[in-house]
Amino acid sequence: MLSRKYLKSHRSPLLLLCERIMALLILANVILVIFDLTYIKVRD
Repeated sequence: MLSRKYLKSHRSPLLLLCERIMALLILANVILVIFDLTYIKVRD
């Protein structure tokens, strides 16, 4: 049986780059949503 570490080591570098970019975009989106929600409360 193959271990998870063995399977992860053979992933494409392009796929890893795409996953990291997607994770950064999601994180930026969540931060902007939280900022918008707090800004509306402060402004009112």
